[in-house]
Amino acid sequence: MRFYHFANRVLKFLFWILLRYRVTGVERVPLEGPLVVCMNHTTFLDPLMVGVFVPRDVVMMSKVENLRMPVVGLLSRLYGAFPVNRGEVDRRALRRAEEVLREGKALLMAPEGTRSKTTQLQRARQGTALIIQRTRPRILPVGLYGGHEFFRKLVRLRRTAVWMNIGEPFEARIPAGLSRKEARELITEQIMYRIAALLPKECRGVYSDERRRSQLMGER
Repeated sequence: MRFYHFANRVLKFLFWILLRYRVTGVERVPLEGPLVVCMNHTTFLDPLMVGVFVPRDVVMMSKVENLRMPVVGLLSRLYGAFPVNRGEVDRRALRRAEEVLREGKALLMAPEGTRSKTTQLQRARQGTALIIQRTRPRILPVGLYGGHEFFRKLVRLRRTAVWMNIGEPFEARIPAGLSRKEARELITEQIMYRIAALLPKECRGVYSDERRRSQLMGER
């Protein structure tokens, strides 16, 4: 992981130059044990922010297309990322993800499966829930906002304001009697509504239902 720590130092310096970032909730990150870090995904900055500011060595899952790019692919592999084929059940990627968690490490995933083309949350897929269902790690929700303005601000030589909010870690709660598919749907909702709570209301998209969020988070 030498390159990982070196890259993080370089990235943090670049962030200091290019961004006006605010990171909250770092003290909530469990420093040991298997952990799935679940983030919303709107820009290329999101996984980099998580890698730099979450105080764990975070293993990242990256779509195959990224790893095939000459420079980005090499850097991603040096950074410890492993490939996943989107749009299908990639059993090799699932096995690798489970290995990461069984080794007590932190795994970064974006439950939406692809970047949102708006700043709003889109319907999540169930791949993240499947891994959680099979390994039962703790889950750390992370909400990121502001990175969508990066290139527009960059051409104007202005720094971009980016927020990264880390929520409370939790474990999936599955009532008895649910089928495996129903359990995955519930785990997905538990994750996404917690991510939504960390974002501005206008970014919560399909997870804007306040009543449902209260039910899932056990609020009164």
